[in-house]
Formats: sequence, structure tokens, C-alpha cells
Amino acid sequence: MKNRATFITAIMAVFLLLSSVASAAGESPMLKKYTGWTYGYSDERFSGYIPAIDKFVEKNPWELAQWQGLFTFGDGKTRTVSNYDVFNVKRKPDDEKFDKENGFGLVFKSKQALGDLFDSIWAGQTGLSAAQRDYFRDKFTSSADDPIFKDGNPFYYTVEEWYPFLRTSGIVQRMGIRFNKTQKNGSTYQALYDVSKWPELKVTQGNNLSINFAAYGYTERNIRLVAAPAGKFRNLKNVVNLTDDGKLIPSSAEKEEGIYQFKAANLVKTLGKKVDIILDDGYGRTAIQTLTLPDNKAMDFVPTKLTMTDAGQFWVKFRYDGDDIISSDYIQKNGIPNTLNLKVGGAITTEFNTGSKFTEIPQTLVKGTTFNAYMGKIDVGQKPGKYYIKAEAVVNNPNHQERALESPATAYNNNSIKGEFLIEIKAPETDLVAVSVTASPGSIAKGGQTKITAKVKNDGKLAQDNVLIRIFDNSSKIYEVRKSFGVGQTLTVGPFNWIGHSTGAHNIMAVVDPDKEKLDKNRSNNVATTGCTVGSGAAGGGSTGDCNKPQAEGSLTVSYPLITGYPEKSRESYYTDSDGKRQWYTYTYTDYSDPIWENRNVQYKEKLTISAEINTKQGIATDPNHPKASDSESRGAWEIIPYAKKGGKNPNEITRAGYGIELKVKTTYTTDWETKVPTGLEDTAHPLGGEYHGPDTLYASFYGPNGKLEKQVKLEKTSGDKDTATWELPLQTISSDSGKSYQSRKYMTSVNTPDGYYRIKISTDPAGINGLVTCITKQVEVYGSMYDDIQNLRRPN
Repeated sequence: MKNRATFITAIMAVFLLLSSVASAAGESPMLKKYTGWTYGYSDERFSGYIPAIDKFVEKNPWELAQWQGLFTFGDGKTRTVSNYDVFNVKRKPDDEKFDKENGFGLVFKSKQALGDLFDSIWAGQTGLSAAQRDYFRDKFTSSADDPIFKDGNPFYYTVEEWYPFLRTSGIVQRMGIRFNKTQKNGSTYQALYDVSKWPELKVTQGNNLSINFAAYGYTERNIRLVAAPAGKFRNLKNVVNLTDDGKLIPSSAEKEEGIYQFKAANLVKTLGKKVDIILDDGYGRTAIQTLTLPDNKAMDFVPTKLTMTDAGQFWVKFRYDGDDIISSDYIQKNGIPNTLNLKVGGAITTEFNTGSKFTEIPQTLVKGTTFNAYMGKIDVGQKPGKYYIKAEAVVNNPNHQERALESPATAYNNNSIKGEFLIEIKAPETDLVAVSVTASPGSIAKGGQTKITAKVKNDGKLAQDNVLIRIFDNSSKIYEVRKSFGVGQTLTVGPFNWIGHSTGAHNIMAVVDPDKEKLDKNRSNNVATTGCTVGSGAAGGGSTGDCNKPQAEGSLTVSYPLITGYPEKSRESYYTDSDGKRQWYTYTYTDYSDPIWENRNVQYKEKLTISAEINTKQGIATDPNHPKASDSESRGAWEIIPYAKKGGKNPNEITRAGYGIELKVKTTYTTDWETKVPTGLEDTAHPLGGEYHGPDTLYASFYGPNGKLEKQVKLEKTSGDKDTATWELPLQTISSDSGKSYQSRKYMTSVNTPDGYYRIKISTDPAGINGLVTCITKQVEVYGSMYDDIQNLRRPN
């Protein structure tokens, strides 16, 4: 074996000499200085495992090719190694051509060659100390001497029988790198690798150190967590293991993370106050954090007072309680980290944190020394309202990585102080008010006019010029004007004439400053409403001809303004940090002074019905042998009842010429008017009011058998109310032939009326909101004359 090594060394020297005088086109292979070979060189003795065919070969022909190695790091950055050495090996010695698809990368098996590979991949890596880089490199290059790499190992190869190589994709795993895939980019072949992230370490101090770590990789490895004297890294002989029982942390996960606790006092006794906490991720990549540990001295920073100035500046006073110490031994050079948490409620709601580094610290800290630290400034803006501020200041934030040391650990429990403060910004004394709006008259016929008048007021302490006032019919604009107000002045808008072009109830609305052009602290009183009813204007009493409309229905839609909510608004404000820099932030708030007005349409319905009964009283049978009082009204019954029975008619709808007719009419009106007024905020919407009911007047028109109008009679309401009523003919005095008088609600037919039919049309005047009109036509048959009924002279046969 010794003779073989001597022989290899001699051969290498010859090739190095040759390579120094030979000129090669393009970039030189990494292995050139160890073998002398250039790209395109080939020979016939290659032994080792071929991944593409999953087979070990002996003395197969090979050629050297130039690929690119592309390495993608955990932070997304990439590194390209342009002279990535690849061996193309024939599957069988007698194959005609080299199979480039079988190519795979090899690196010469020596510490120097592995160092070259390391440098080509990690060139330009920042954030590492020279000691960390060298430690990582040394651990990787030591793999060249690993006895595992020998004949039979799938990552070990010999070329030309004496040159030892390692497969690149296998050896880079010892740097936390894994092979991804190969690809062809034009005429260039590339090998793609993923580089796992650098390990991460964060240590928080207290009586116990809290050590939070994350280590990354793609293979099985043993993670190490130790403490060493500060500045002694790479010499890890005098270390303290920080894991349970001092064991390594085995892992095969792509991300291994955990938290370990270790008593700080134990480290002070062993290593001193200044130590390095070191995480080795198993590949030689390290994360290091240097700490100054507390000893047995008492050290405590205690806040005593939190104040806010009129300008919104926050200051905290704090005191040092503890043994006299040299400040630099326990306090970071950047100062003591203080934080301030602010919660703002009231006119706005927001929360944010600010902070400062207090650096005005004497060289020697003496018990009882007090300090006054500026924490920042808040500006709530000019939005009127009360701002309730809850503040919590934390001196020497225990969670800050650069906190000063306090001892014992319980000293960190008294580092906060709270305070509550109030900032009040008064609203401008401006309030525009829609006092009222009226329509006179409040009920008109379609096409008629009403006068609309509004009153608006400047209920504030500032004059308001050129204020817009707009009048709406439901949601349609019908009028607008601009007015200038003095302080406290009430002005009249109008009157102006408005024509009712459509029937129904109209919501007349006056709005002051509808486009929000002026200062106004309360916009919930900017709207006033009133109602105006437009009727059809048609009357039922004067119409002629038959009518059969026993039911009339109507509907109308009313638009109600109401407050549905309040807008969420946002604005930018700022606070000034301890360095005097303005820090902007955005907050949102609900503006209750600017309500959201919306119009809601509501449909109402109404219905009017009419029915009538006719009674001639001739259906009451008479008996001459047993006379009764009703016989005077049914003197024709002796003949009319048989006549009606024969013809299938109602005898009470048949009469004699000269006898009377009674009417009984019923009307019923229903409506759901303003039972569905929408409910908004601040007692909106406002009902229009008003009552709508059935007809006030009914008429009965009597037409004789000749078709001519004999008389129109206005009926009287004899029972019921404004919605449901019974109507009859008016009460009148009738004189008989005997000279007696009596009261009756009858229409007396003419004694000269020929046989035939009376038509009686009964109609209503307009009723309800839409001017509903109903009418029906009844008829009475005239059969014979009153002179046929001398009952007291008739005798039965």
C-alpha cells in the first residue's frame, strides 16, 4: 500500500508538470492539478458504482466532461460552479459511444481537493466569521480520510487503477446539501443541488438560559449544543454540554428545532461570566451567541413613574437597585432596551408599540441611581372626541435579546409600569339642523298644488356661508337653494309650489348640507320629513250609468329616510420615537357624527268593498182575517208573493207603483298604512302620520223603467265607524191618505210608474290614500199599482 501511494505521488508530479506547460481551451477541471487531465480526455480504466445502471463496473472506458453545478441556498440565492467535473462511462467496454446520460460528478479524494470543492460552493457566503468558516471547511475536508471510502463503497471510485475519487453528489451531503436532478440547458448539462439553511440560535437569559434553536439538513446527523469560554471557538475542549445528560441530538428531519433550559449559575462557575453558546448542526455549520452571565450580585432596574406631557410625549423614571457594578460588564453597549405599549380607545381605537435604547448610563452604577427615559410621542390628530390611552412601559425589556442583566431572575418581574391618560379634542361648535318641513295643504287632488316650506337652523357658534338645502319628494329632488347663516340663525326655505302628479302618499324631505360640504358635528339632525297625500280627485256621486265595481284595491310605495349605520374611516397619524424620528401608522374609527342615511321603499295596500240589500217589504204575507201592523207596508203581498214564487223571484225586490223601497248599504275599508315603517338607528325613520279611512259620502241614483234618472239621494251613515259602516236612505216624513204622518227611510216610487224595473246605482266618493271608488247597481221590479191593493175591501172566495 505504501509503494502504491509513492507511485501515485510520482505520477501526479509528472501530470502536474505537464499541465503547467500545456494550454487548455476554456476553463480547467477541478481535478486537473491532481491528474493533469483536461476536458475531453478519455481512457479505459474506470472502476466503481454507476448510478444510472445500478451496477459496479471494472475498467470501463471513460471520458471527462464539463458540466455546471447549480447550488440553490435556503435564502433563495444561487451559486454556479462552472467547472463541475463529470465522468461519462460506457455501460459496456465494447459500446461504440460514451453515454452522456450516464455522467456523474467526481471529486478527487484528498483534503485539498475537497477544500477546492468547498470553496467553489461557499464563495461569497456572508455573515460568517473566519473561525466559523474554517471550522466548517475543516470538518468537511476531513471526510477525505474517512476509512469508509474504500473499494465497495458506492461513493468511492478508482480511475486508471491508482487515482481515487469520491462521487460529488454523495460527498456534498456532508455539507447539508442534496442532489436534486440533472437537466440540459441548450448544449450545457447541469447538476442541480439544494443547500439547506444555516442553523439558527436565540438565547434568552434569566436564572435559566432559554436556548431556542433550529437546524436544517437532508441526512442523518448529530446536532451539538455547547457553551465555551467567550472567544475560544474552534477550541472546544473546555465546553459544557447544554443538552439533557450532555447527549448529542440525533436528527434526520429537514428542520430540527427545540428549546433547552440550562441554569446560568452553573456556567458561571465553570466557564466564567462571558461565554459563547454554540450550535453545531452536525455538518460543521455553527450558530454562536456571546453572553455575559450574571453572577451573585444583586441587580435590578425598577420603573417608578410614567408620565405623558401635554404634547403627547411619554417619559418613564426608573431606578437602579442593586450592588455597585461596572456598567459595561452587565449592560450592552447599545444601551438598556425599553418598550412602550399604547392602547387607544374612544374616538378611535388602535394599538401599537414603540421603544427606545437608553444610553445615558454612568460607568459605575450605584444603588439608588435614577434615570428619566424618553419613550416616544403620540399624535391622535384633530378628530374631535375623547381618547383614552392605556400605556405600559417596560424598562430593560426581559424579552429583548440585548437586555441588561438582572439578578436574581425574579428581578425581571418588576420591570413594567402602567398608566392611564386622557386626551380630549373638542368638536367645532357647528351644527346644521333641519328643523321642519311642511306641505300646506297636506292633501291635494292629482294635478293640484301645495306650498312646501322648510325651516333650517345654524345651531352653532360659527357662521356658515352658502349652505345647500335640498328638498326631496320621496328620493327625487324637487327643489334646492343655498343660504348663509349667522350664529344661531333659523332661516325659512320657500314656500314654493309643488304639483302632485301621482296619487298616493308622498314623503317630503328637507336635507341641509346633503353633500357634506360644511363643518357639522352632528349629521343625524340634518333631515326633516312630512307627508302629503295626492288623491285621484274623482267623485262617485255624479257618475251615471250602470256600475259593477263592488271592490277597489290600491297600493303605494313610500320612501323613508333612515340611519342604517356609521362609516368606518381611517386616517394616518404618527408617533415620534426616542430618536426623534416620526413613525407613521394607520388607524380606523367609527364616525358617529356622520351617520349613513339611506332611503327604504315600503309598499302599503288598501281595499274598499261595498254591498247592498233592497227591501220592499212585500215578502211579508198578509191575512185579512188576522190583520197586523206590518200589513200596512206589505199591502201588495197578497198578489206579489204568488207572482214571485211562480217566477222564482224575491218578493222583497218587487213592489207596486207608489210604494217605497228601502236600502241598506255596507262599506268596509282596510289598510296596513304605516304598519311597516322601517326601523333605523337614532329613532329613524320618522312616520309620515295621517289617517286614511273609508268613504265619507255615498249616493243612490234611482232610474225609472224608462231609463231616466228620477232622483239622486245622499245616503246617511246609520251605524259603524270610519272604516266599516252601514248606510241607509235619509229619514223622511211621509203622510198617508188618511192624513197620518210617519217616519220612514224609503224611496217612494211614482204612482204612475208602469210595470218594469227600477235601476238603483249606489256609489262612493273617493276614499283612502289612492281615492278608491266602489259602486254597484241593484234593481227592483214594479208589478202593478198601489190602487190594486184595497185590501180591506177584498174577501177570500
